[in-house]
Amino acid sequence: MVTHCPFLNSVEKDFENRNQCGLSREQPPSRPEQIWDNPLLRPAFDNTTETNIVASTGRVAYLHCRVNHLGNRVVTWLRKRDAHVLTSGLFSYTNDQRFTALHAEGSPDWVLKITYPQTRDSGIYECQVSTEPKISKFYTLNVVESVAVIEGSRDKHMSAGNTLNLTCSTTVSGDLPTYFYWYHNDKVVQYTGKKDVSVHTADGRTQLIVRDVGPKHSGNYTCAPENAAPATVTVFVLSESNPIPPQLRLEASVLHPLSSPFLRRFPGA
Repeated sequence: MVTHCPFLNSVEKDFENRNQCGLSREQPPSRPEQIWDNPLLRPAFDNTTETNIVASTGRVAYLHCRVNHLGNRVVTWLRKRDAHVLTSGLFSYTNDQRFTALHAEGSPDWVLKITYPQTRDSGIYECQVSTEPKISKFYTLNVVESVAVIEGSRDKHMSAGNTLNLTCSTTVSGDLPTYFYWYHNDKVVQYTGKKDVSVHTADGRTQLIVRDVGPKHSGNYTCAPENAAPATVTVFVLSESNPIPPQLRLEASVLHPLSSPFLRRFPGA
């Protein structure tokens, strides 16, 4: 006689029915555990990356999105203000070639690179992972125009034999330059191998030191950082033979017309 085994459609029948159909008393094997069901293997953002980025105009801005356990899912970068997809994986979906995605095989980092950022690029960007439901992380980019600043007044007067000390930095603390150029009257200051001229650059600041200055050191000094608009000061070196440089005599004539030697000839003018 064949025993009817309706329990084959259910795993909740008693063990007696199991034995009648020649089945083991052991529990049936469970289904394989899905990756998404394991909290330790779900795609997750690394919260150690910076989400507030300050960049200078004309530089390169990098937005770092780090996703652990990505698997076969895709990372997409979007611009929040117009919901425009910029990149998906390593493919670009914008005509603006300044936006590209960077990723090294095996790395959890998916970087949005913005070349020559402008102030109009400031705003919120979204790093999105194609899970179900989707997960996102938001980044705020602030693009500012950085300007060089030379400490002190724009006109510097000093006596011959003293030391000229100029210190320059930029107005954007979040995007420090790595190198500067110093110019004297539009010529690059050469300091390598010179004892009287030295330049020290560190932590986004630079210092130009000129020792034992003379009249030849008068003129314009310009600090030009790699990522900021330059700044210029004018240095007047006074000497015994030339106590008042021509520039100052011209300024004095403009500011005090009666002191001009041409007008002193005609007191009634």
